[in-house]
Amino acid sequence: MKSKSQPRKVSRTSLREECRKRLMEMVIKGHFGEEERLNETKIADDLGVSQTPVREALVALECQGFLTSYPNRGFVVVPFSRTEGHDLYEAIAELEAIALRNAPWPNRKLLDEVEALNSEFKAAEDPEERVLLDVEWHDLLISETRNQYLRELASLTKKRVFRYEWNFMTRSVEPSFQSHGEIISELRTGNVERAADVLKENHLSGISVLDDWFSTRHADDD
Repeated sequence: MKSKSQPRKVSRTSLREECRKRLMEMVIKGHFGEEERLNETKIADDLGVSQTPVREALVALECQGFLTSYPNRGFVVVPFSRTEGHDLYEAIAELEAIALRNAPWPNRKLLDEVEALNSEFKAAEDPEERVLLDVEWHDLLISETRNQYLRELASLTKKRVFRYEWNFMTRSVEPSFQSHGEIISELRTGNVERAADVLKENHLSGISVLDDWFSTRHADDD
């Protein structure tokens, strides 16, 4: 179980959006337990704001799939689900592949940047840093897509995937590093379709890791 660090105070500018970002980060990193009821008063006090922006942020996170609410109980964290995990990996695989196809290639400057970031990803020793760099790598790869709505949708889906990956981020980065390298190589030669296929495979490979994690969780509960 990861230790729960004290959340930082929120500035007075853009309170609703800042609260949403901070609360999303807290949910993703396991600051709250599964199906834990969120105490709006305590959260507001921890973040140094009134309850109004906190409640607005909670409503937004419910719409984005991180929370759910019940009458007379309030907001709770959505529990992990093997089915949801599979759906999320399949969704992000398709979304990023489409976004990649809708970007202007070749783009040497962008490919140089993603290649450098991939090297940084491989060299990272801290598991948390690995996951953050992986998220950054994927975001950068599709950053030039012509369909910005698609990019936003992919980014949100990736954050929901991130919530799962946060729990098994000690896995080896070598397979992902090699996959990233193959995507870059295909894009450099103009083979966008093959790059999109490898990108999909890269995401879908996470399903087996997810299944292993769920099996371990259930074994721990026995």
